[in-house]
Amino acid sequence: MPPEQPMWLRKSVLRGVAEGLLTQEDGISMLGESLKVKEPMSLVERRAFMELPLVDRRKIMARQAKEIAAHYEKDTSWKNLETGDIVDC
Repeated sequence: MPPEQPMWLRKSVLRGVAEGLLTQEDGISMLGESLKVKEPMSLVERRAFMELPLVDRRKIMARQAKEIAAHYEKDTSWKNLETGDIVDC
């Protein structure tokens, strides 16, 4: 059986970069590798998207939903997230 590859640091750094807590340069220096991070859409791109007809926007969002669903089917680590108890006040 091959040894387990640790993923905690990598996932934490990528999340930090994605959430804007770390710069891409910080992530590169921490991991020692280049990062393939998509830049967020500019305001102009977001406005152009919102100006599309509703049918076209829904097609784009349906395609993106299929792409991310495939990701979650392959990587099921999200199912193991530890959460606290729900407290009803």
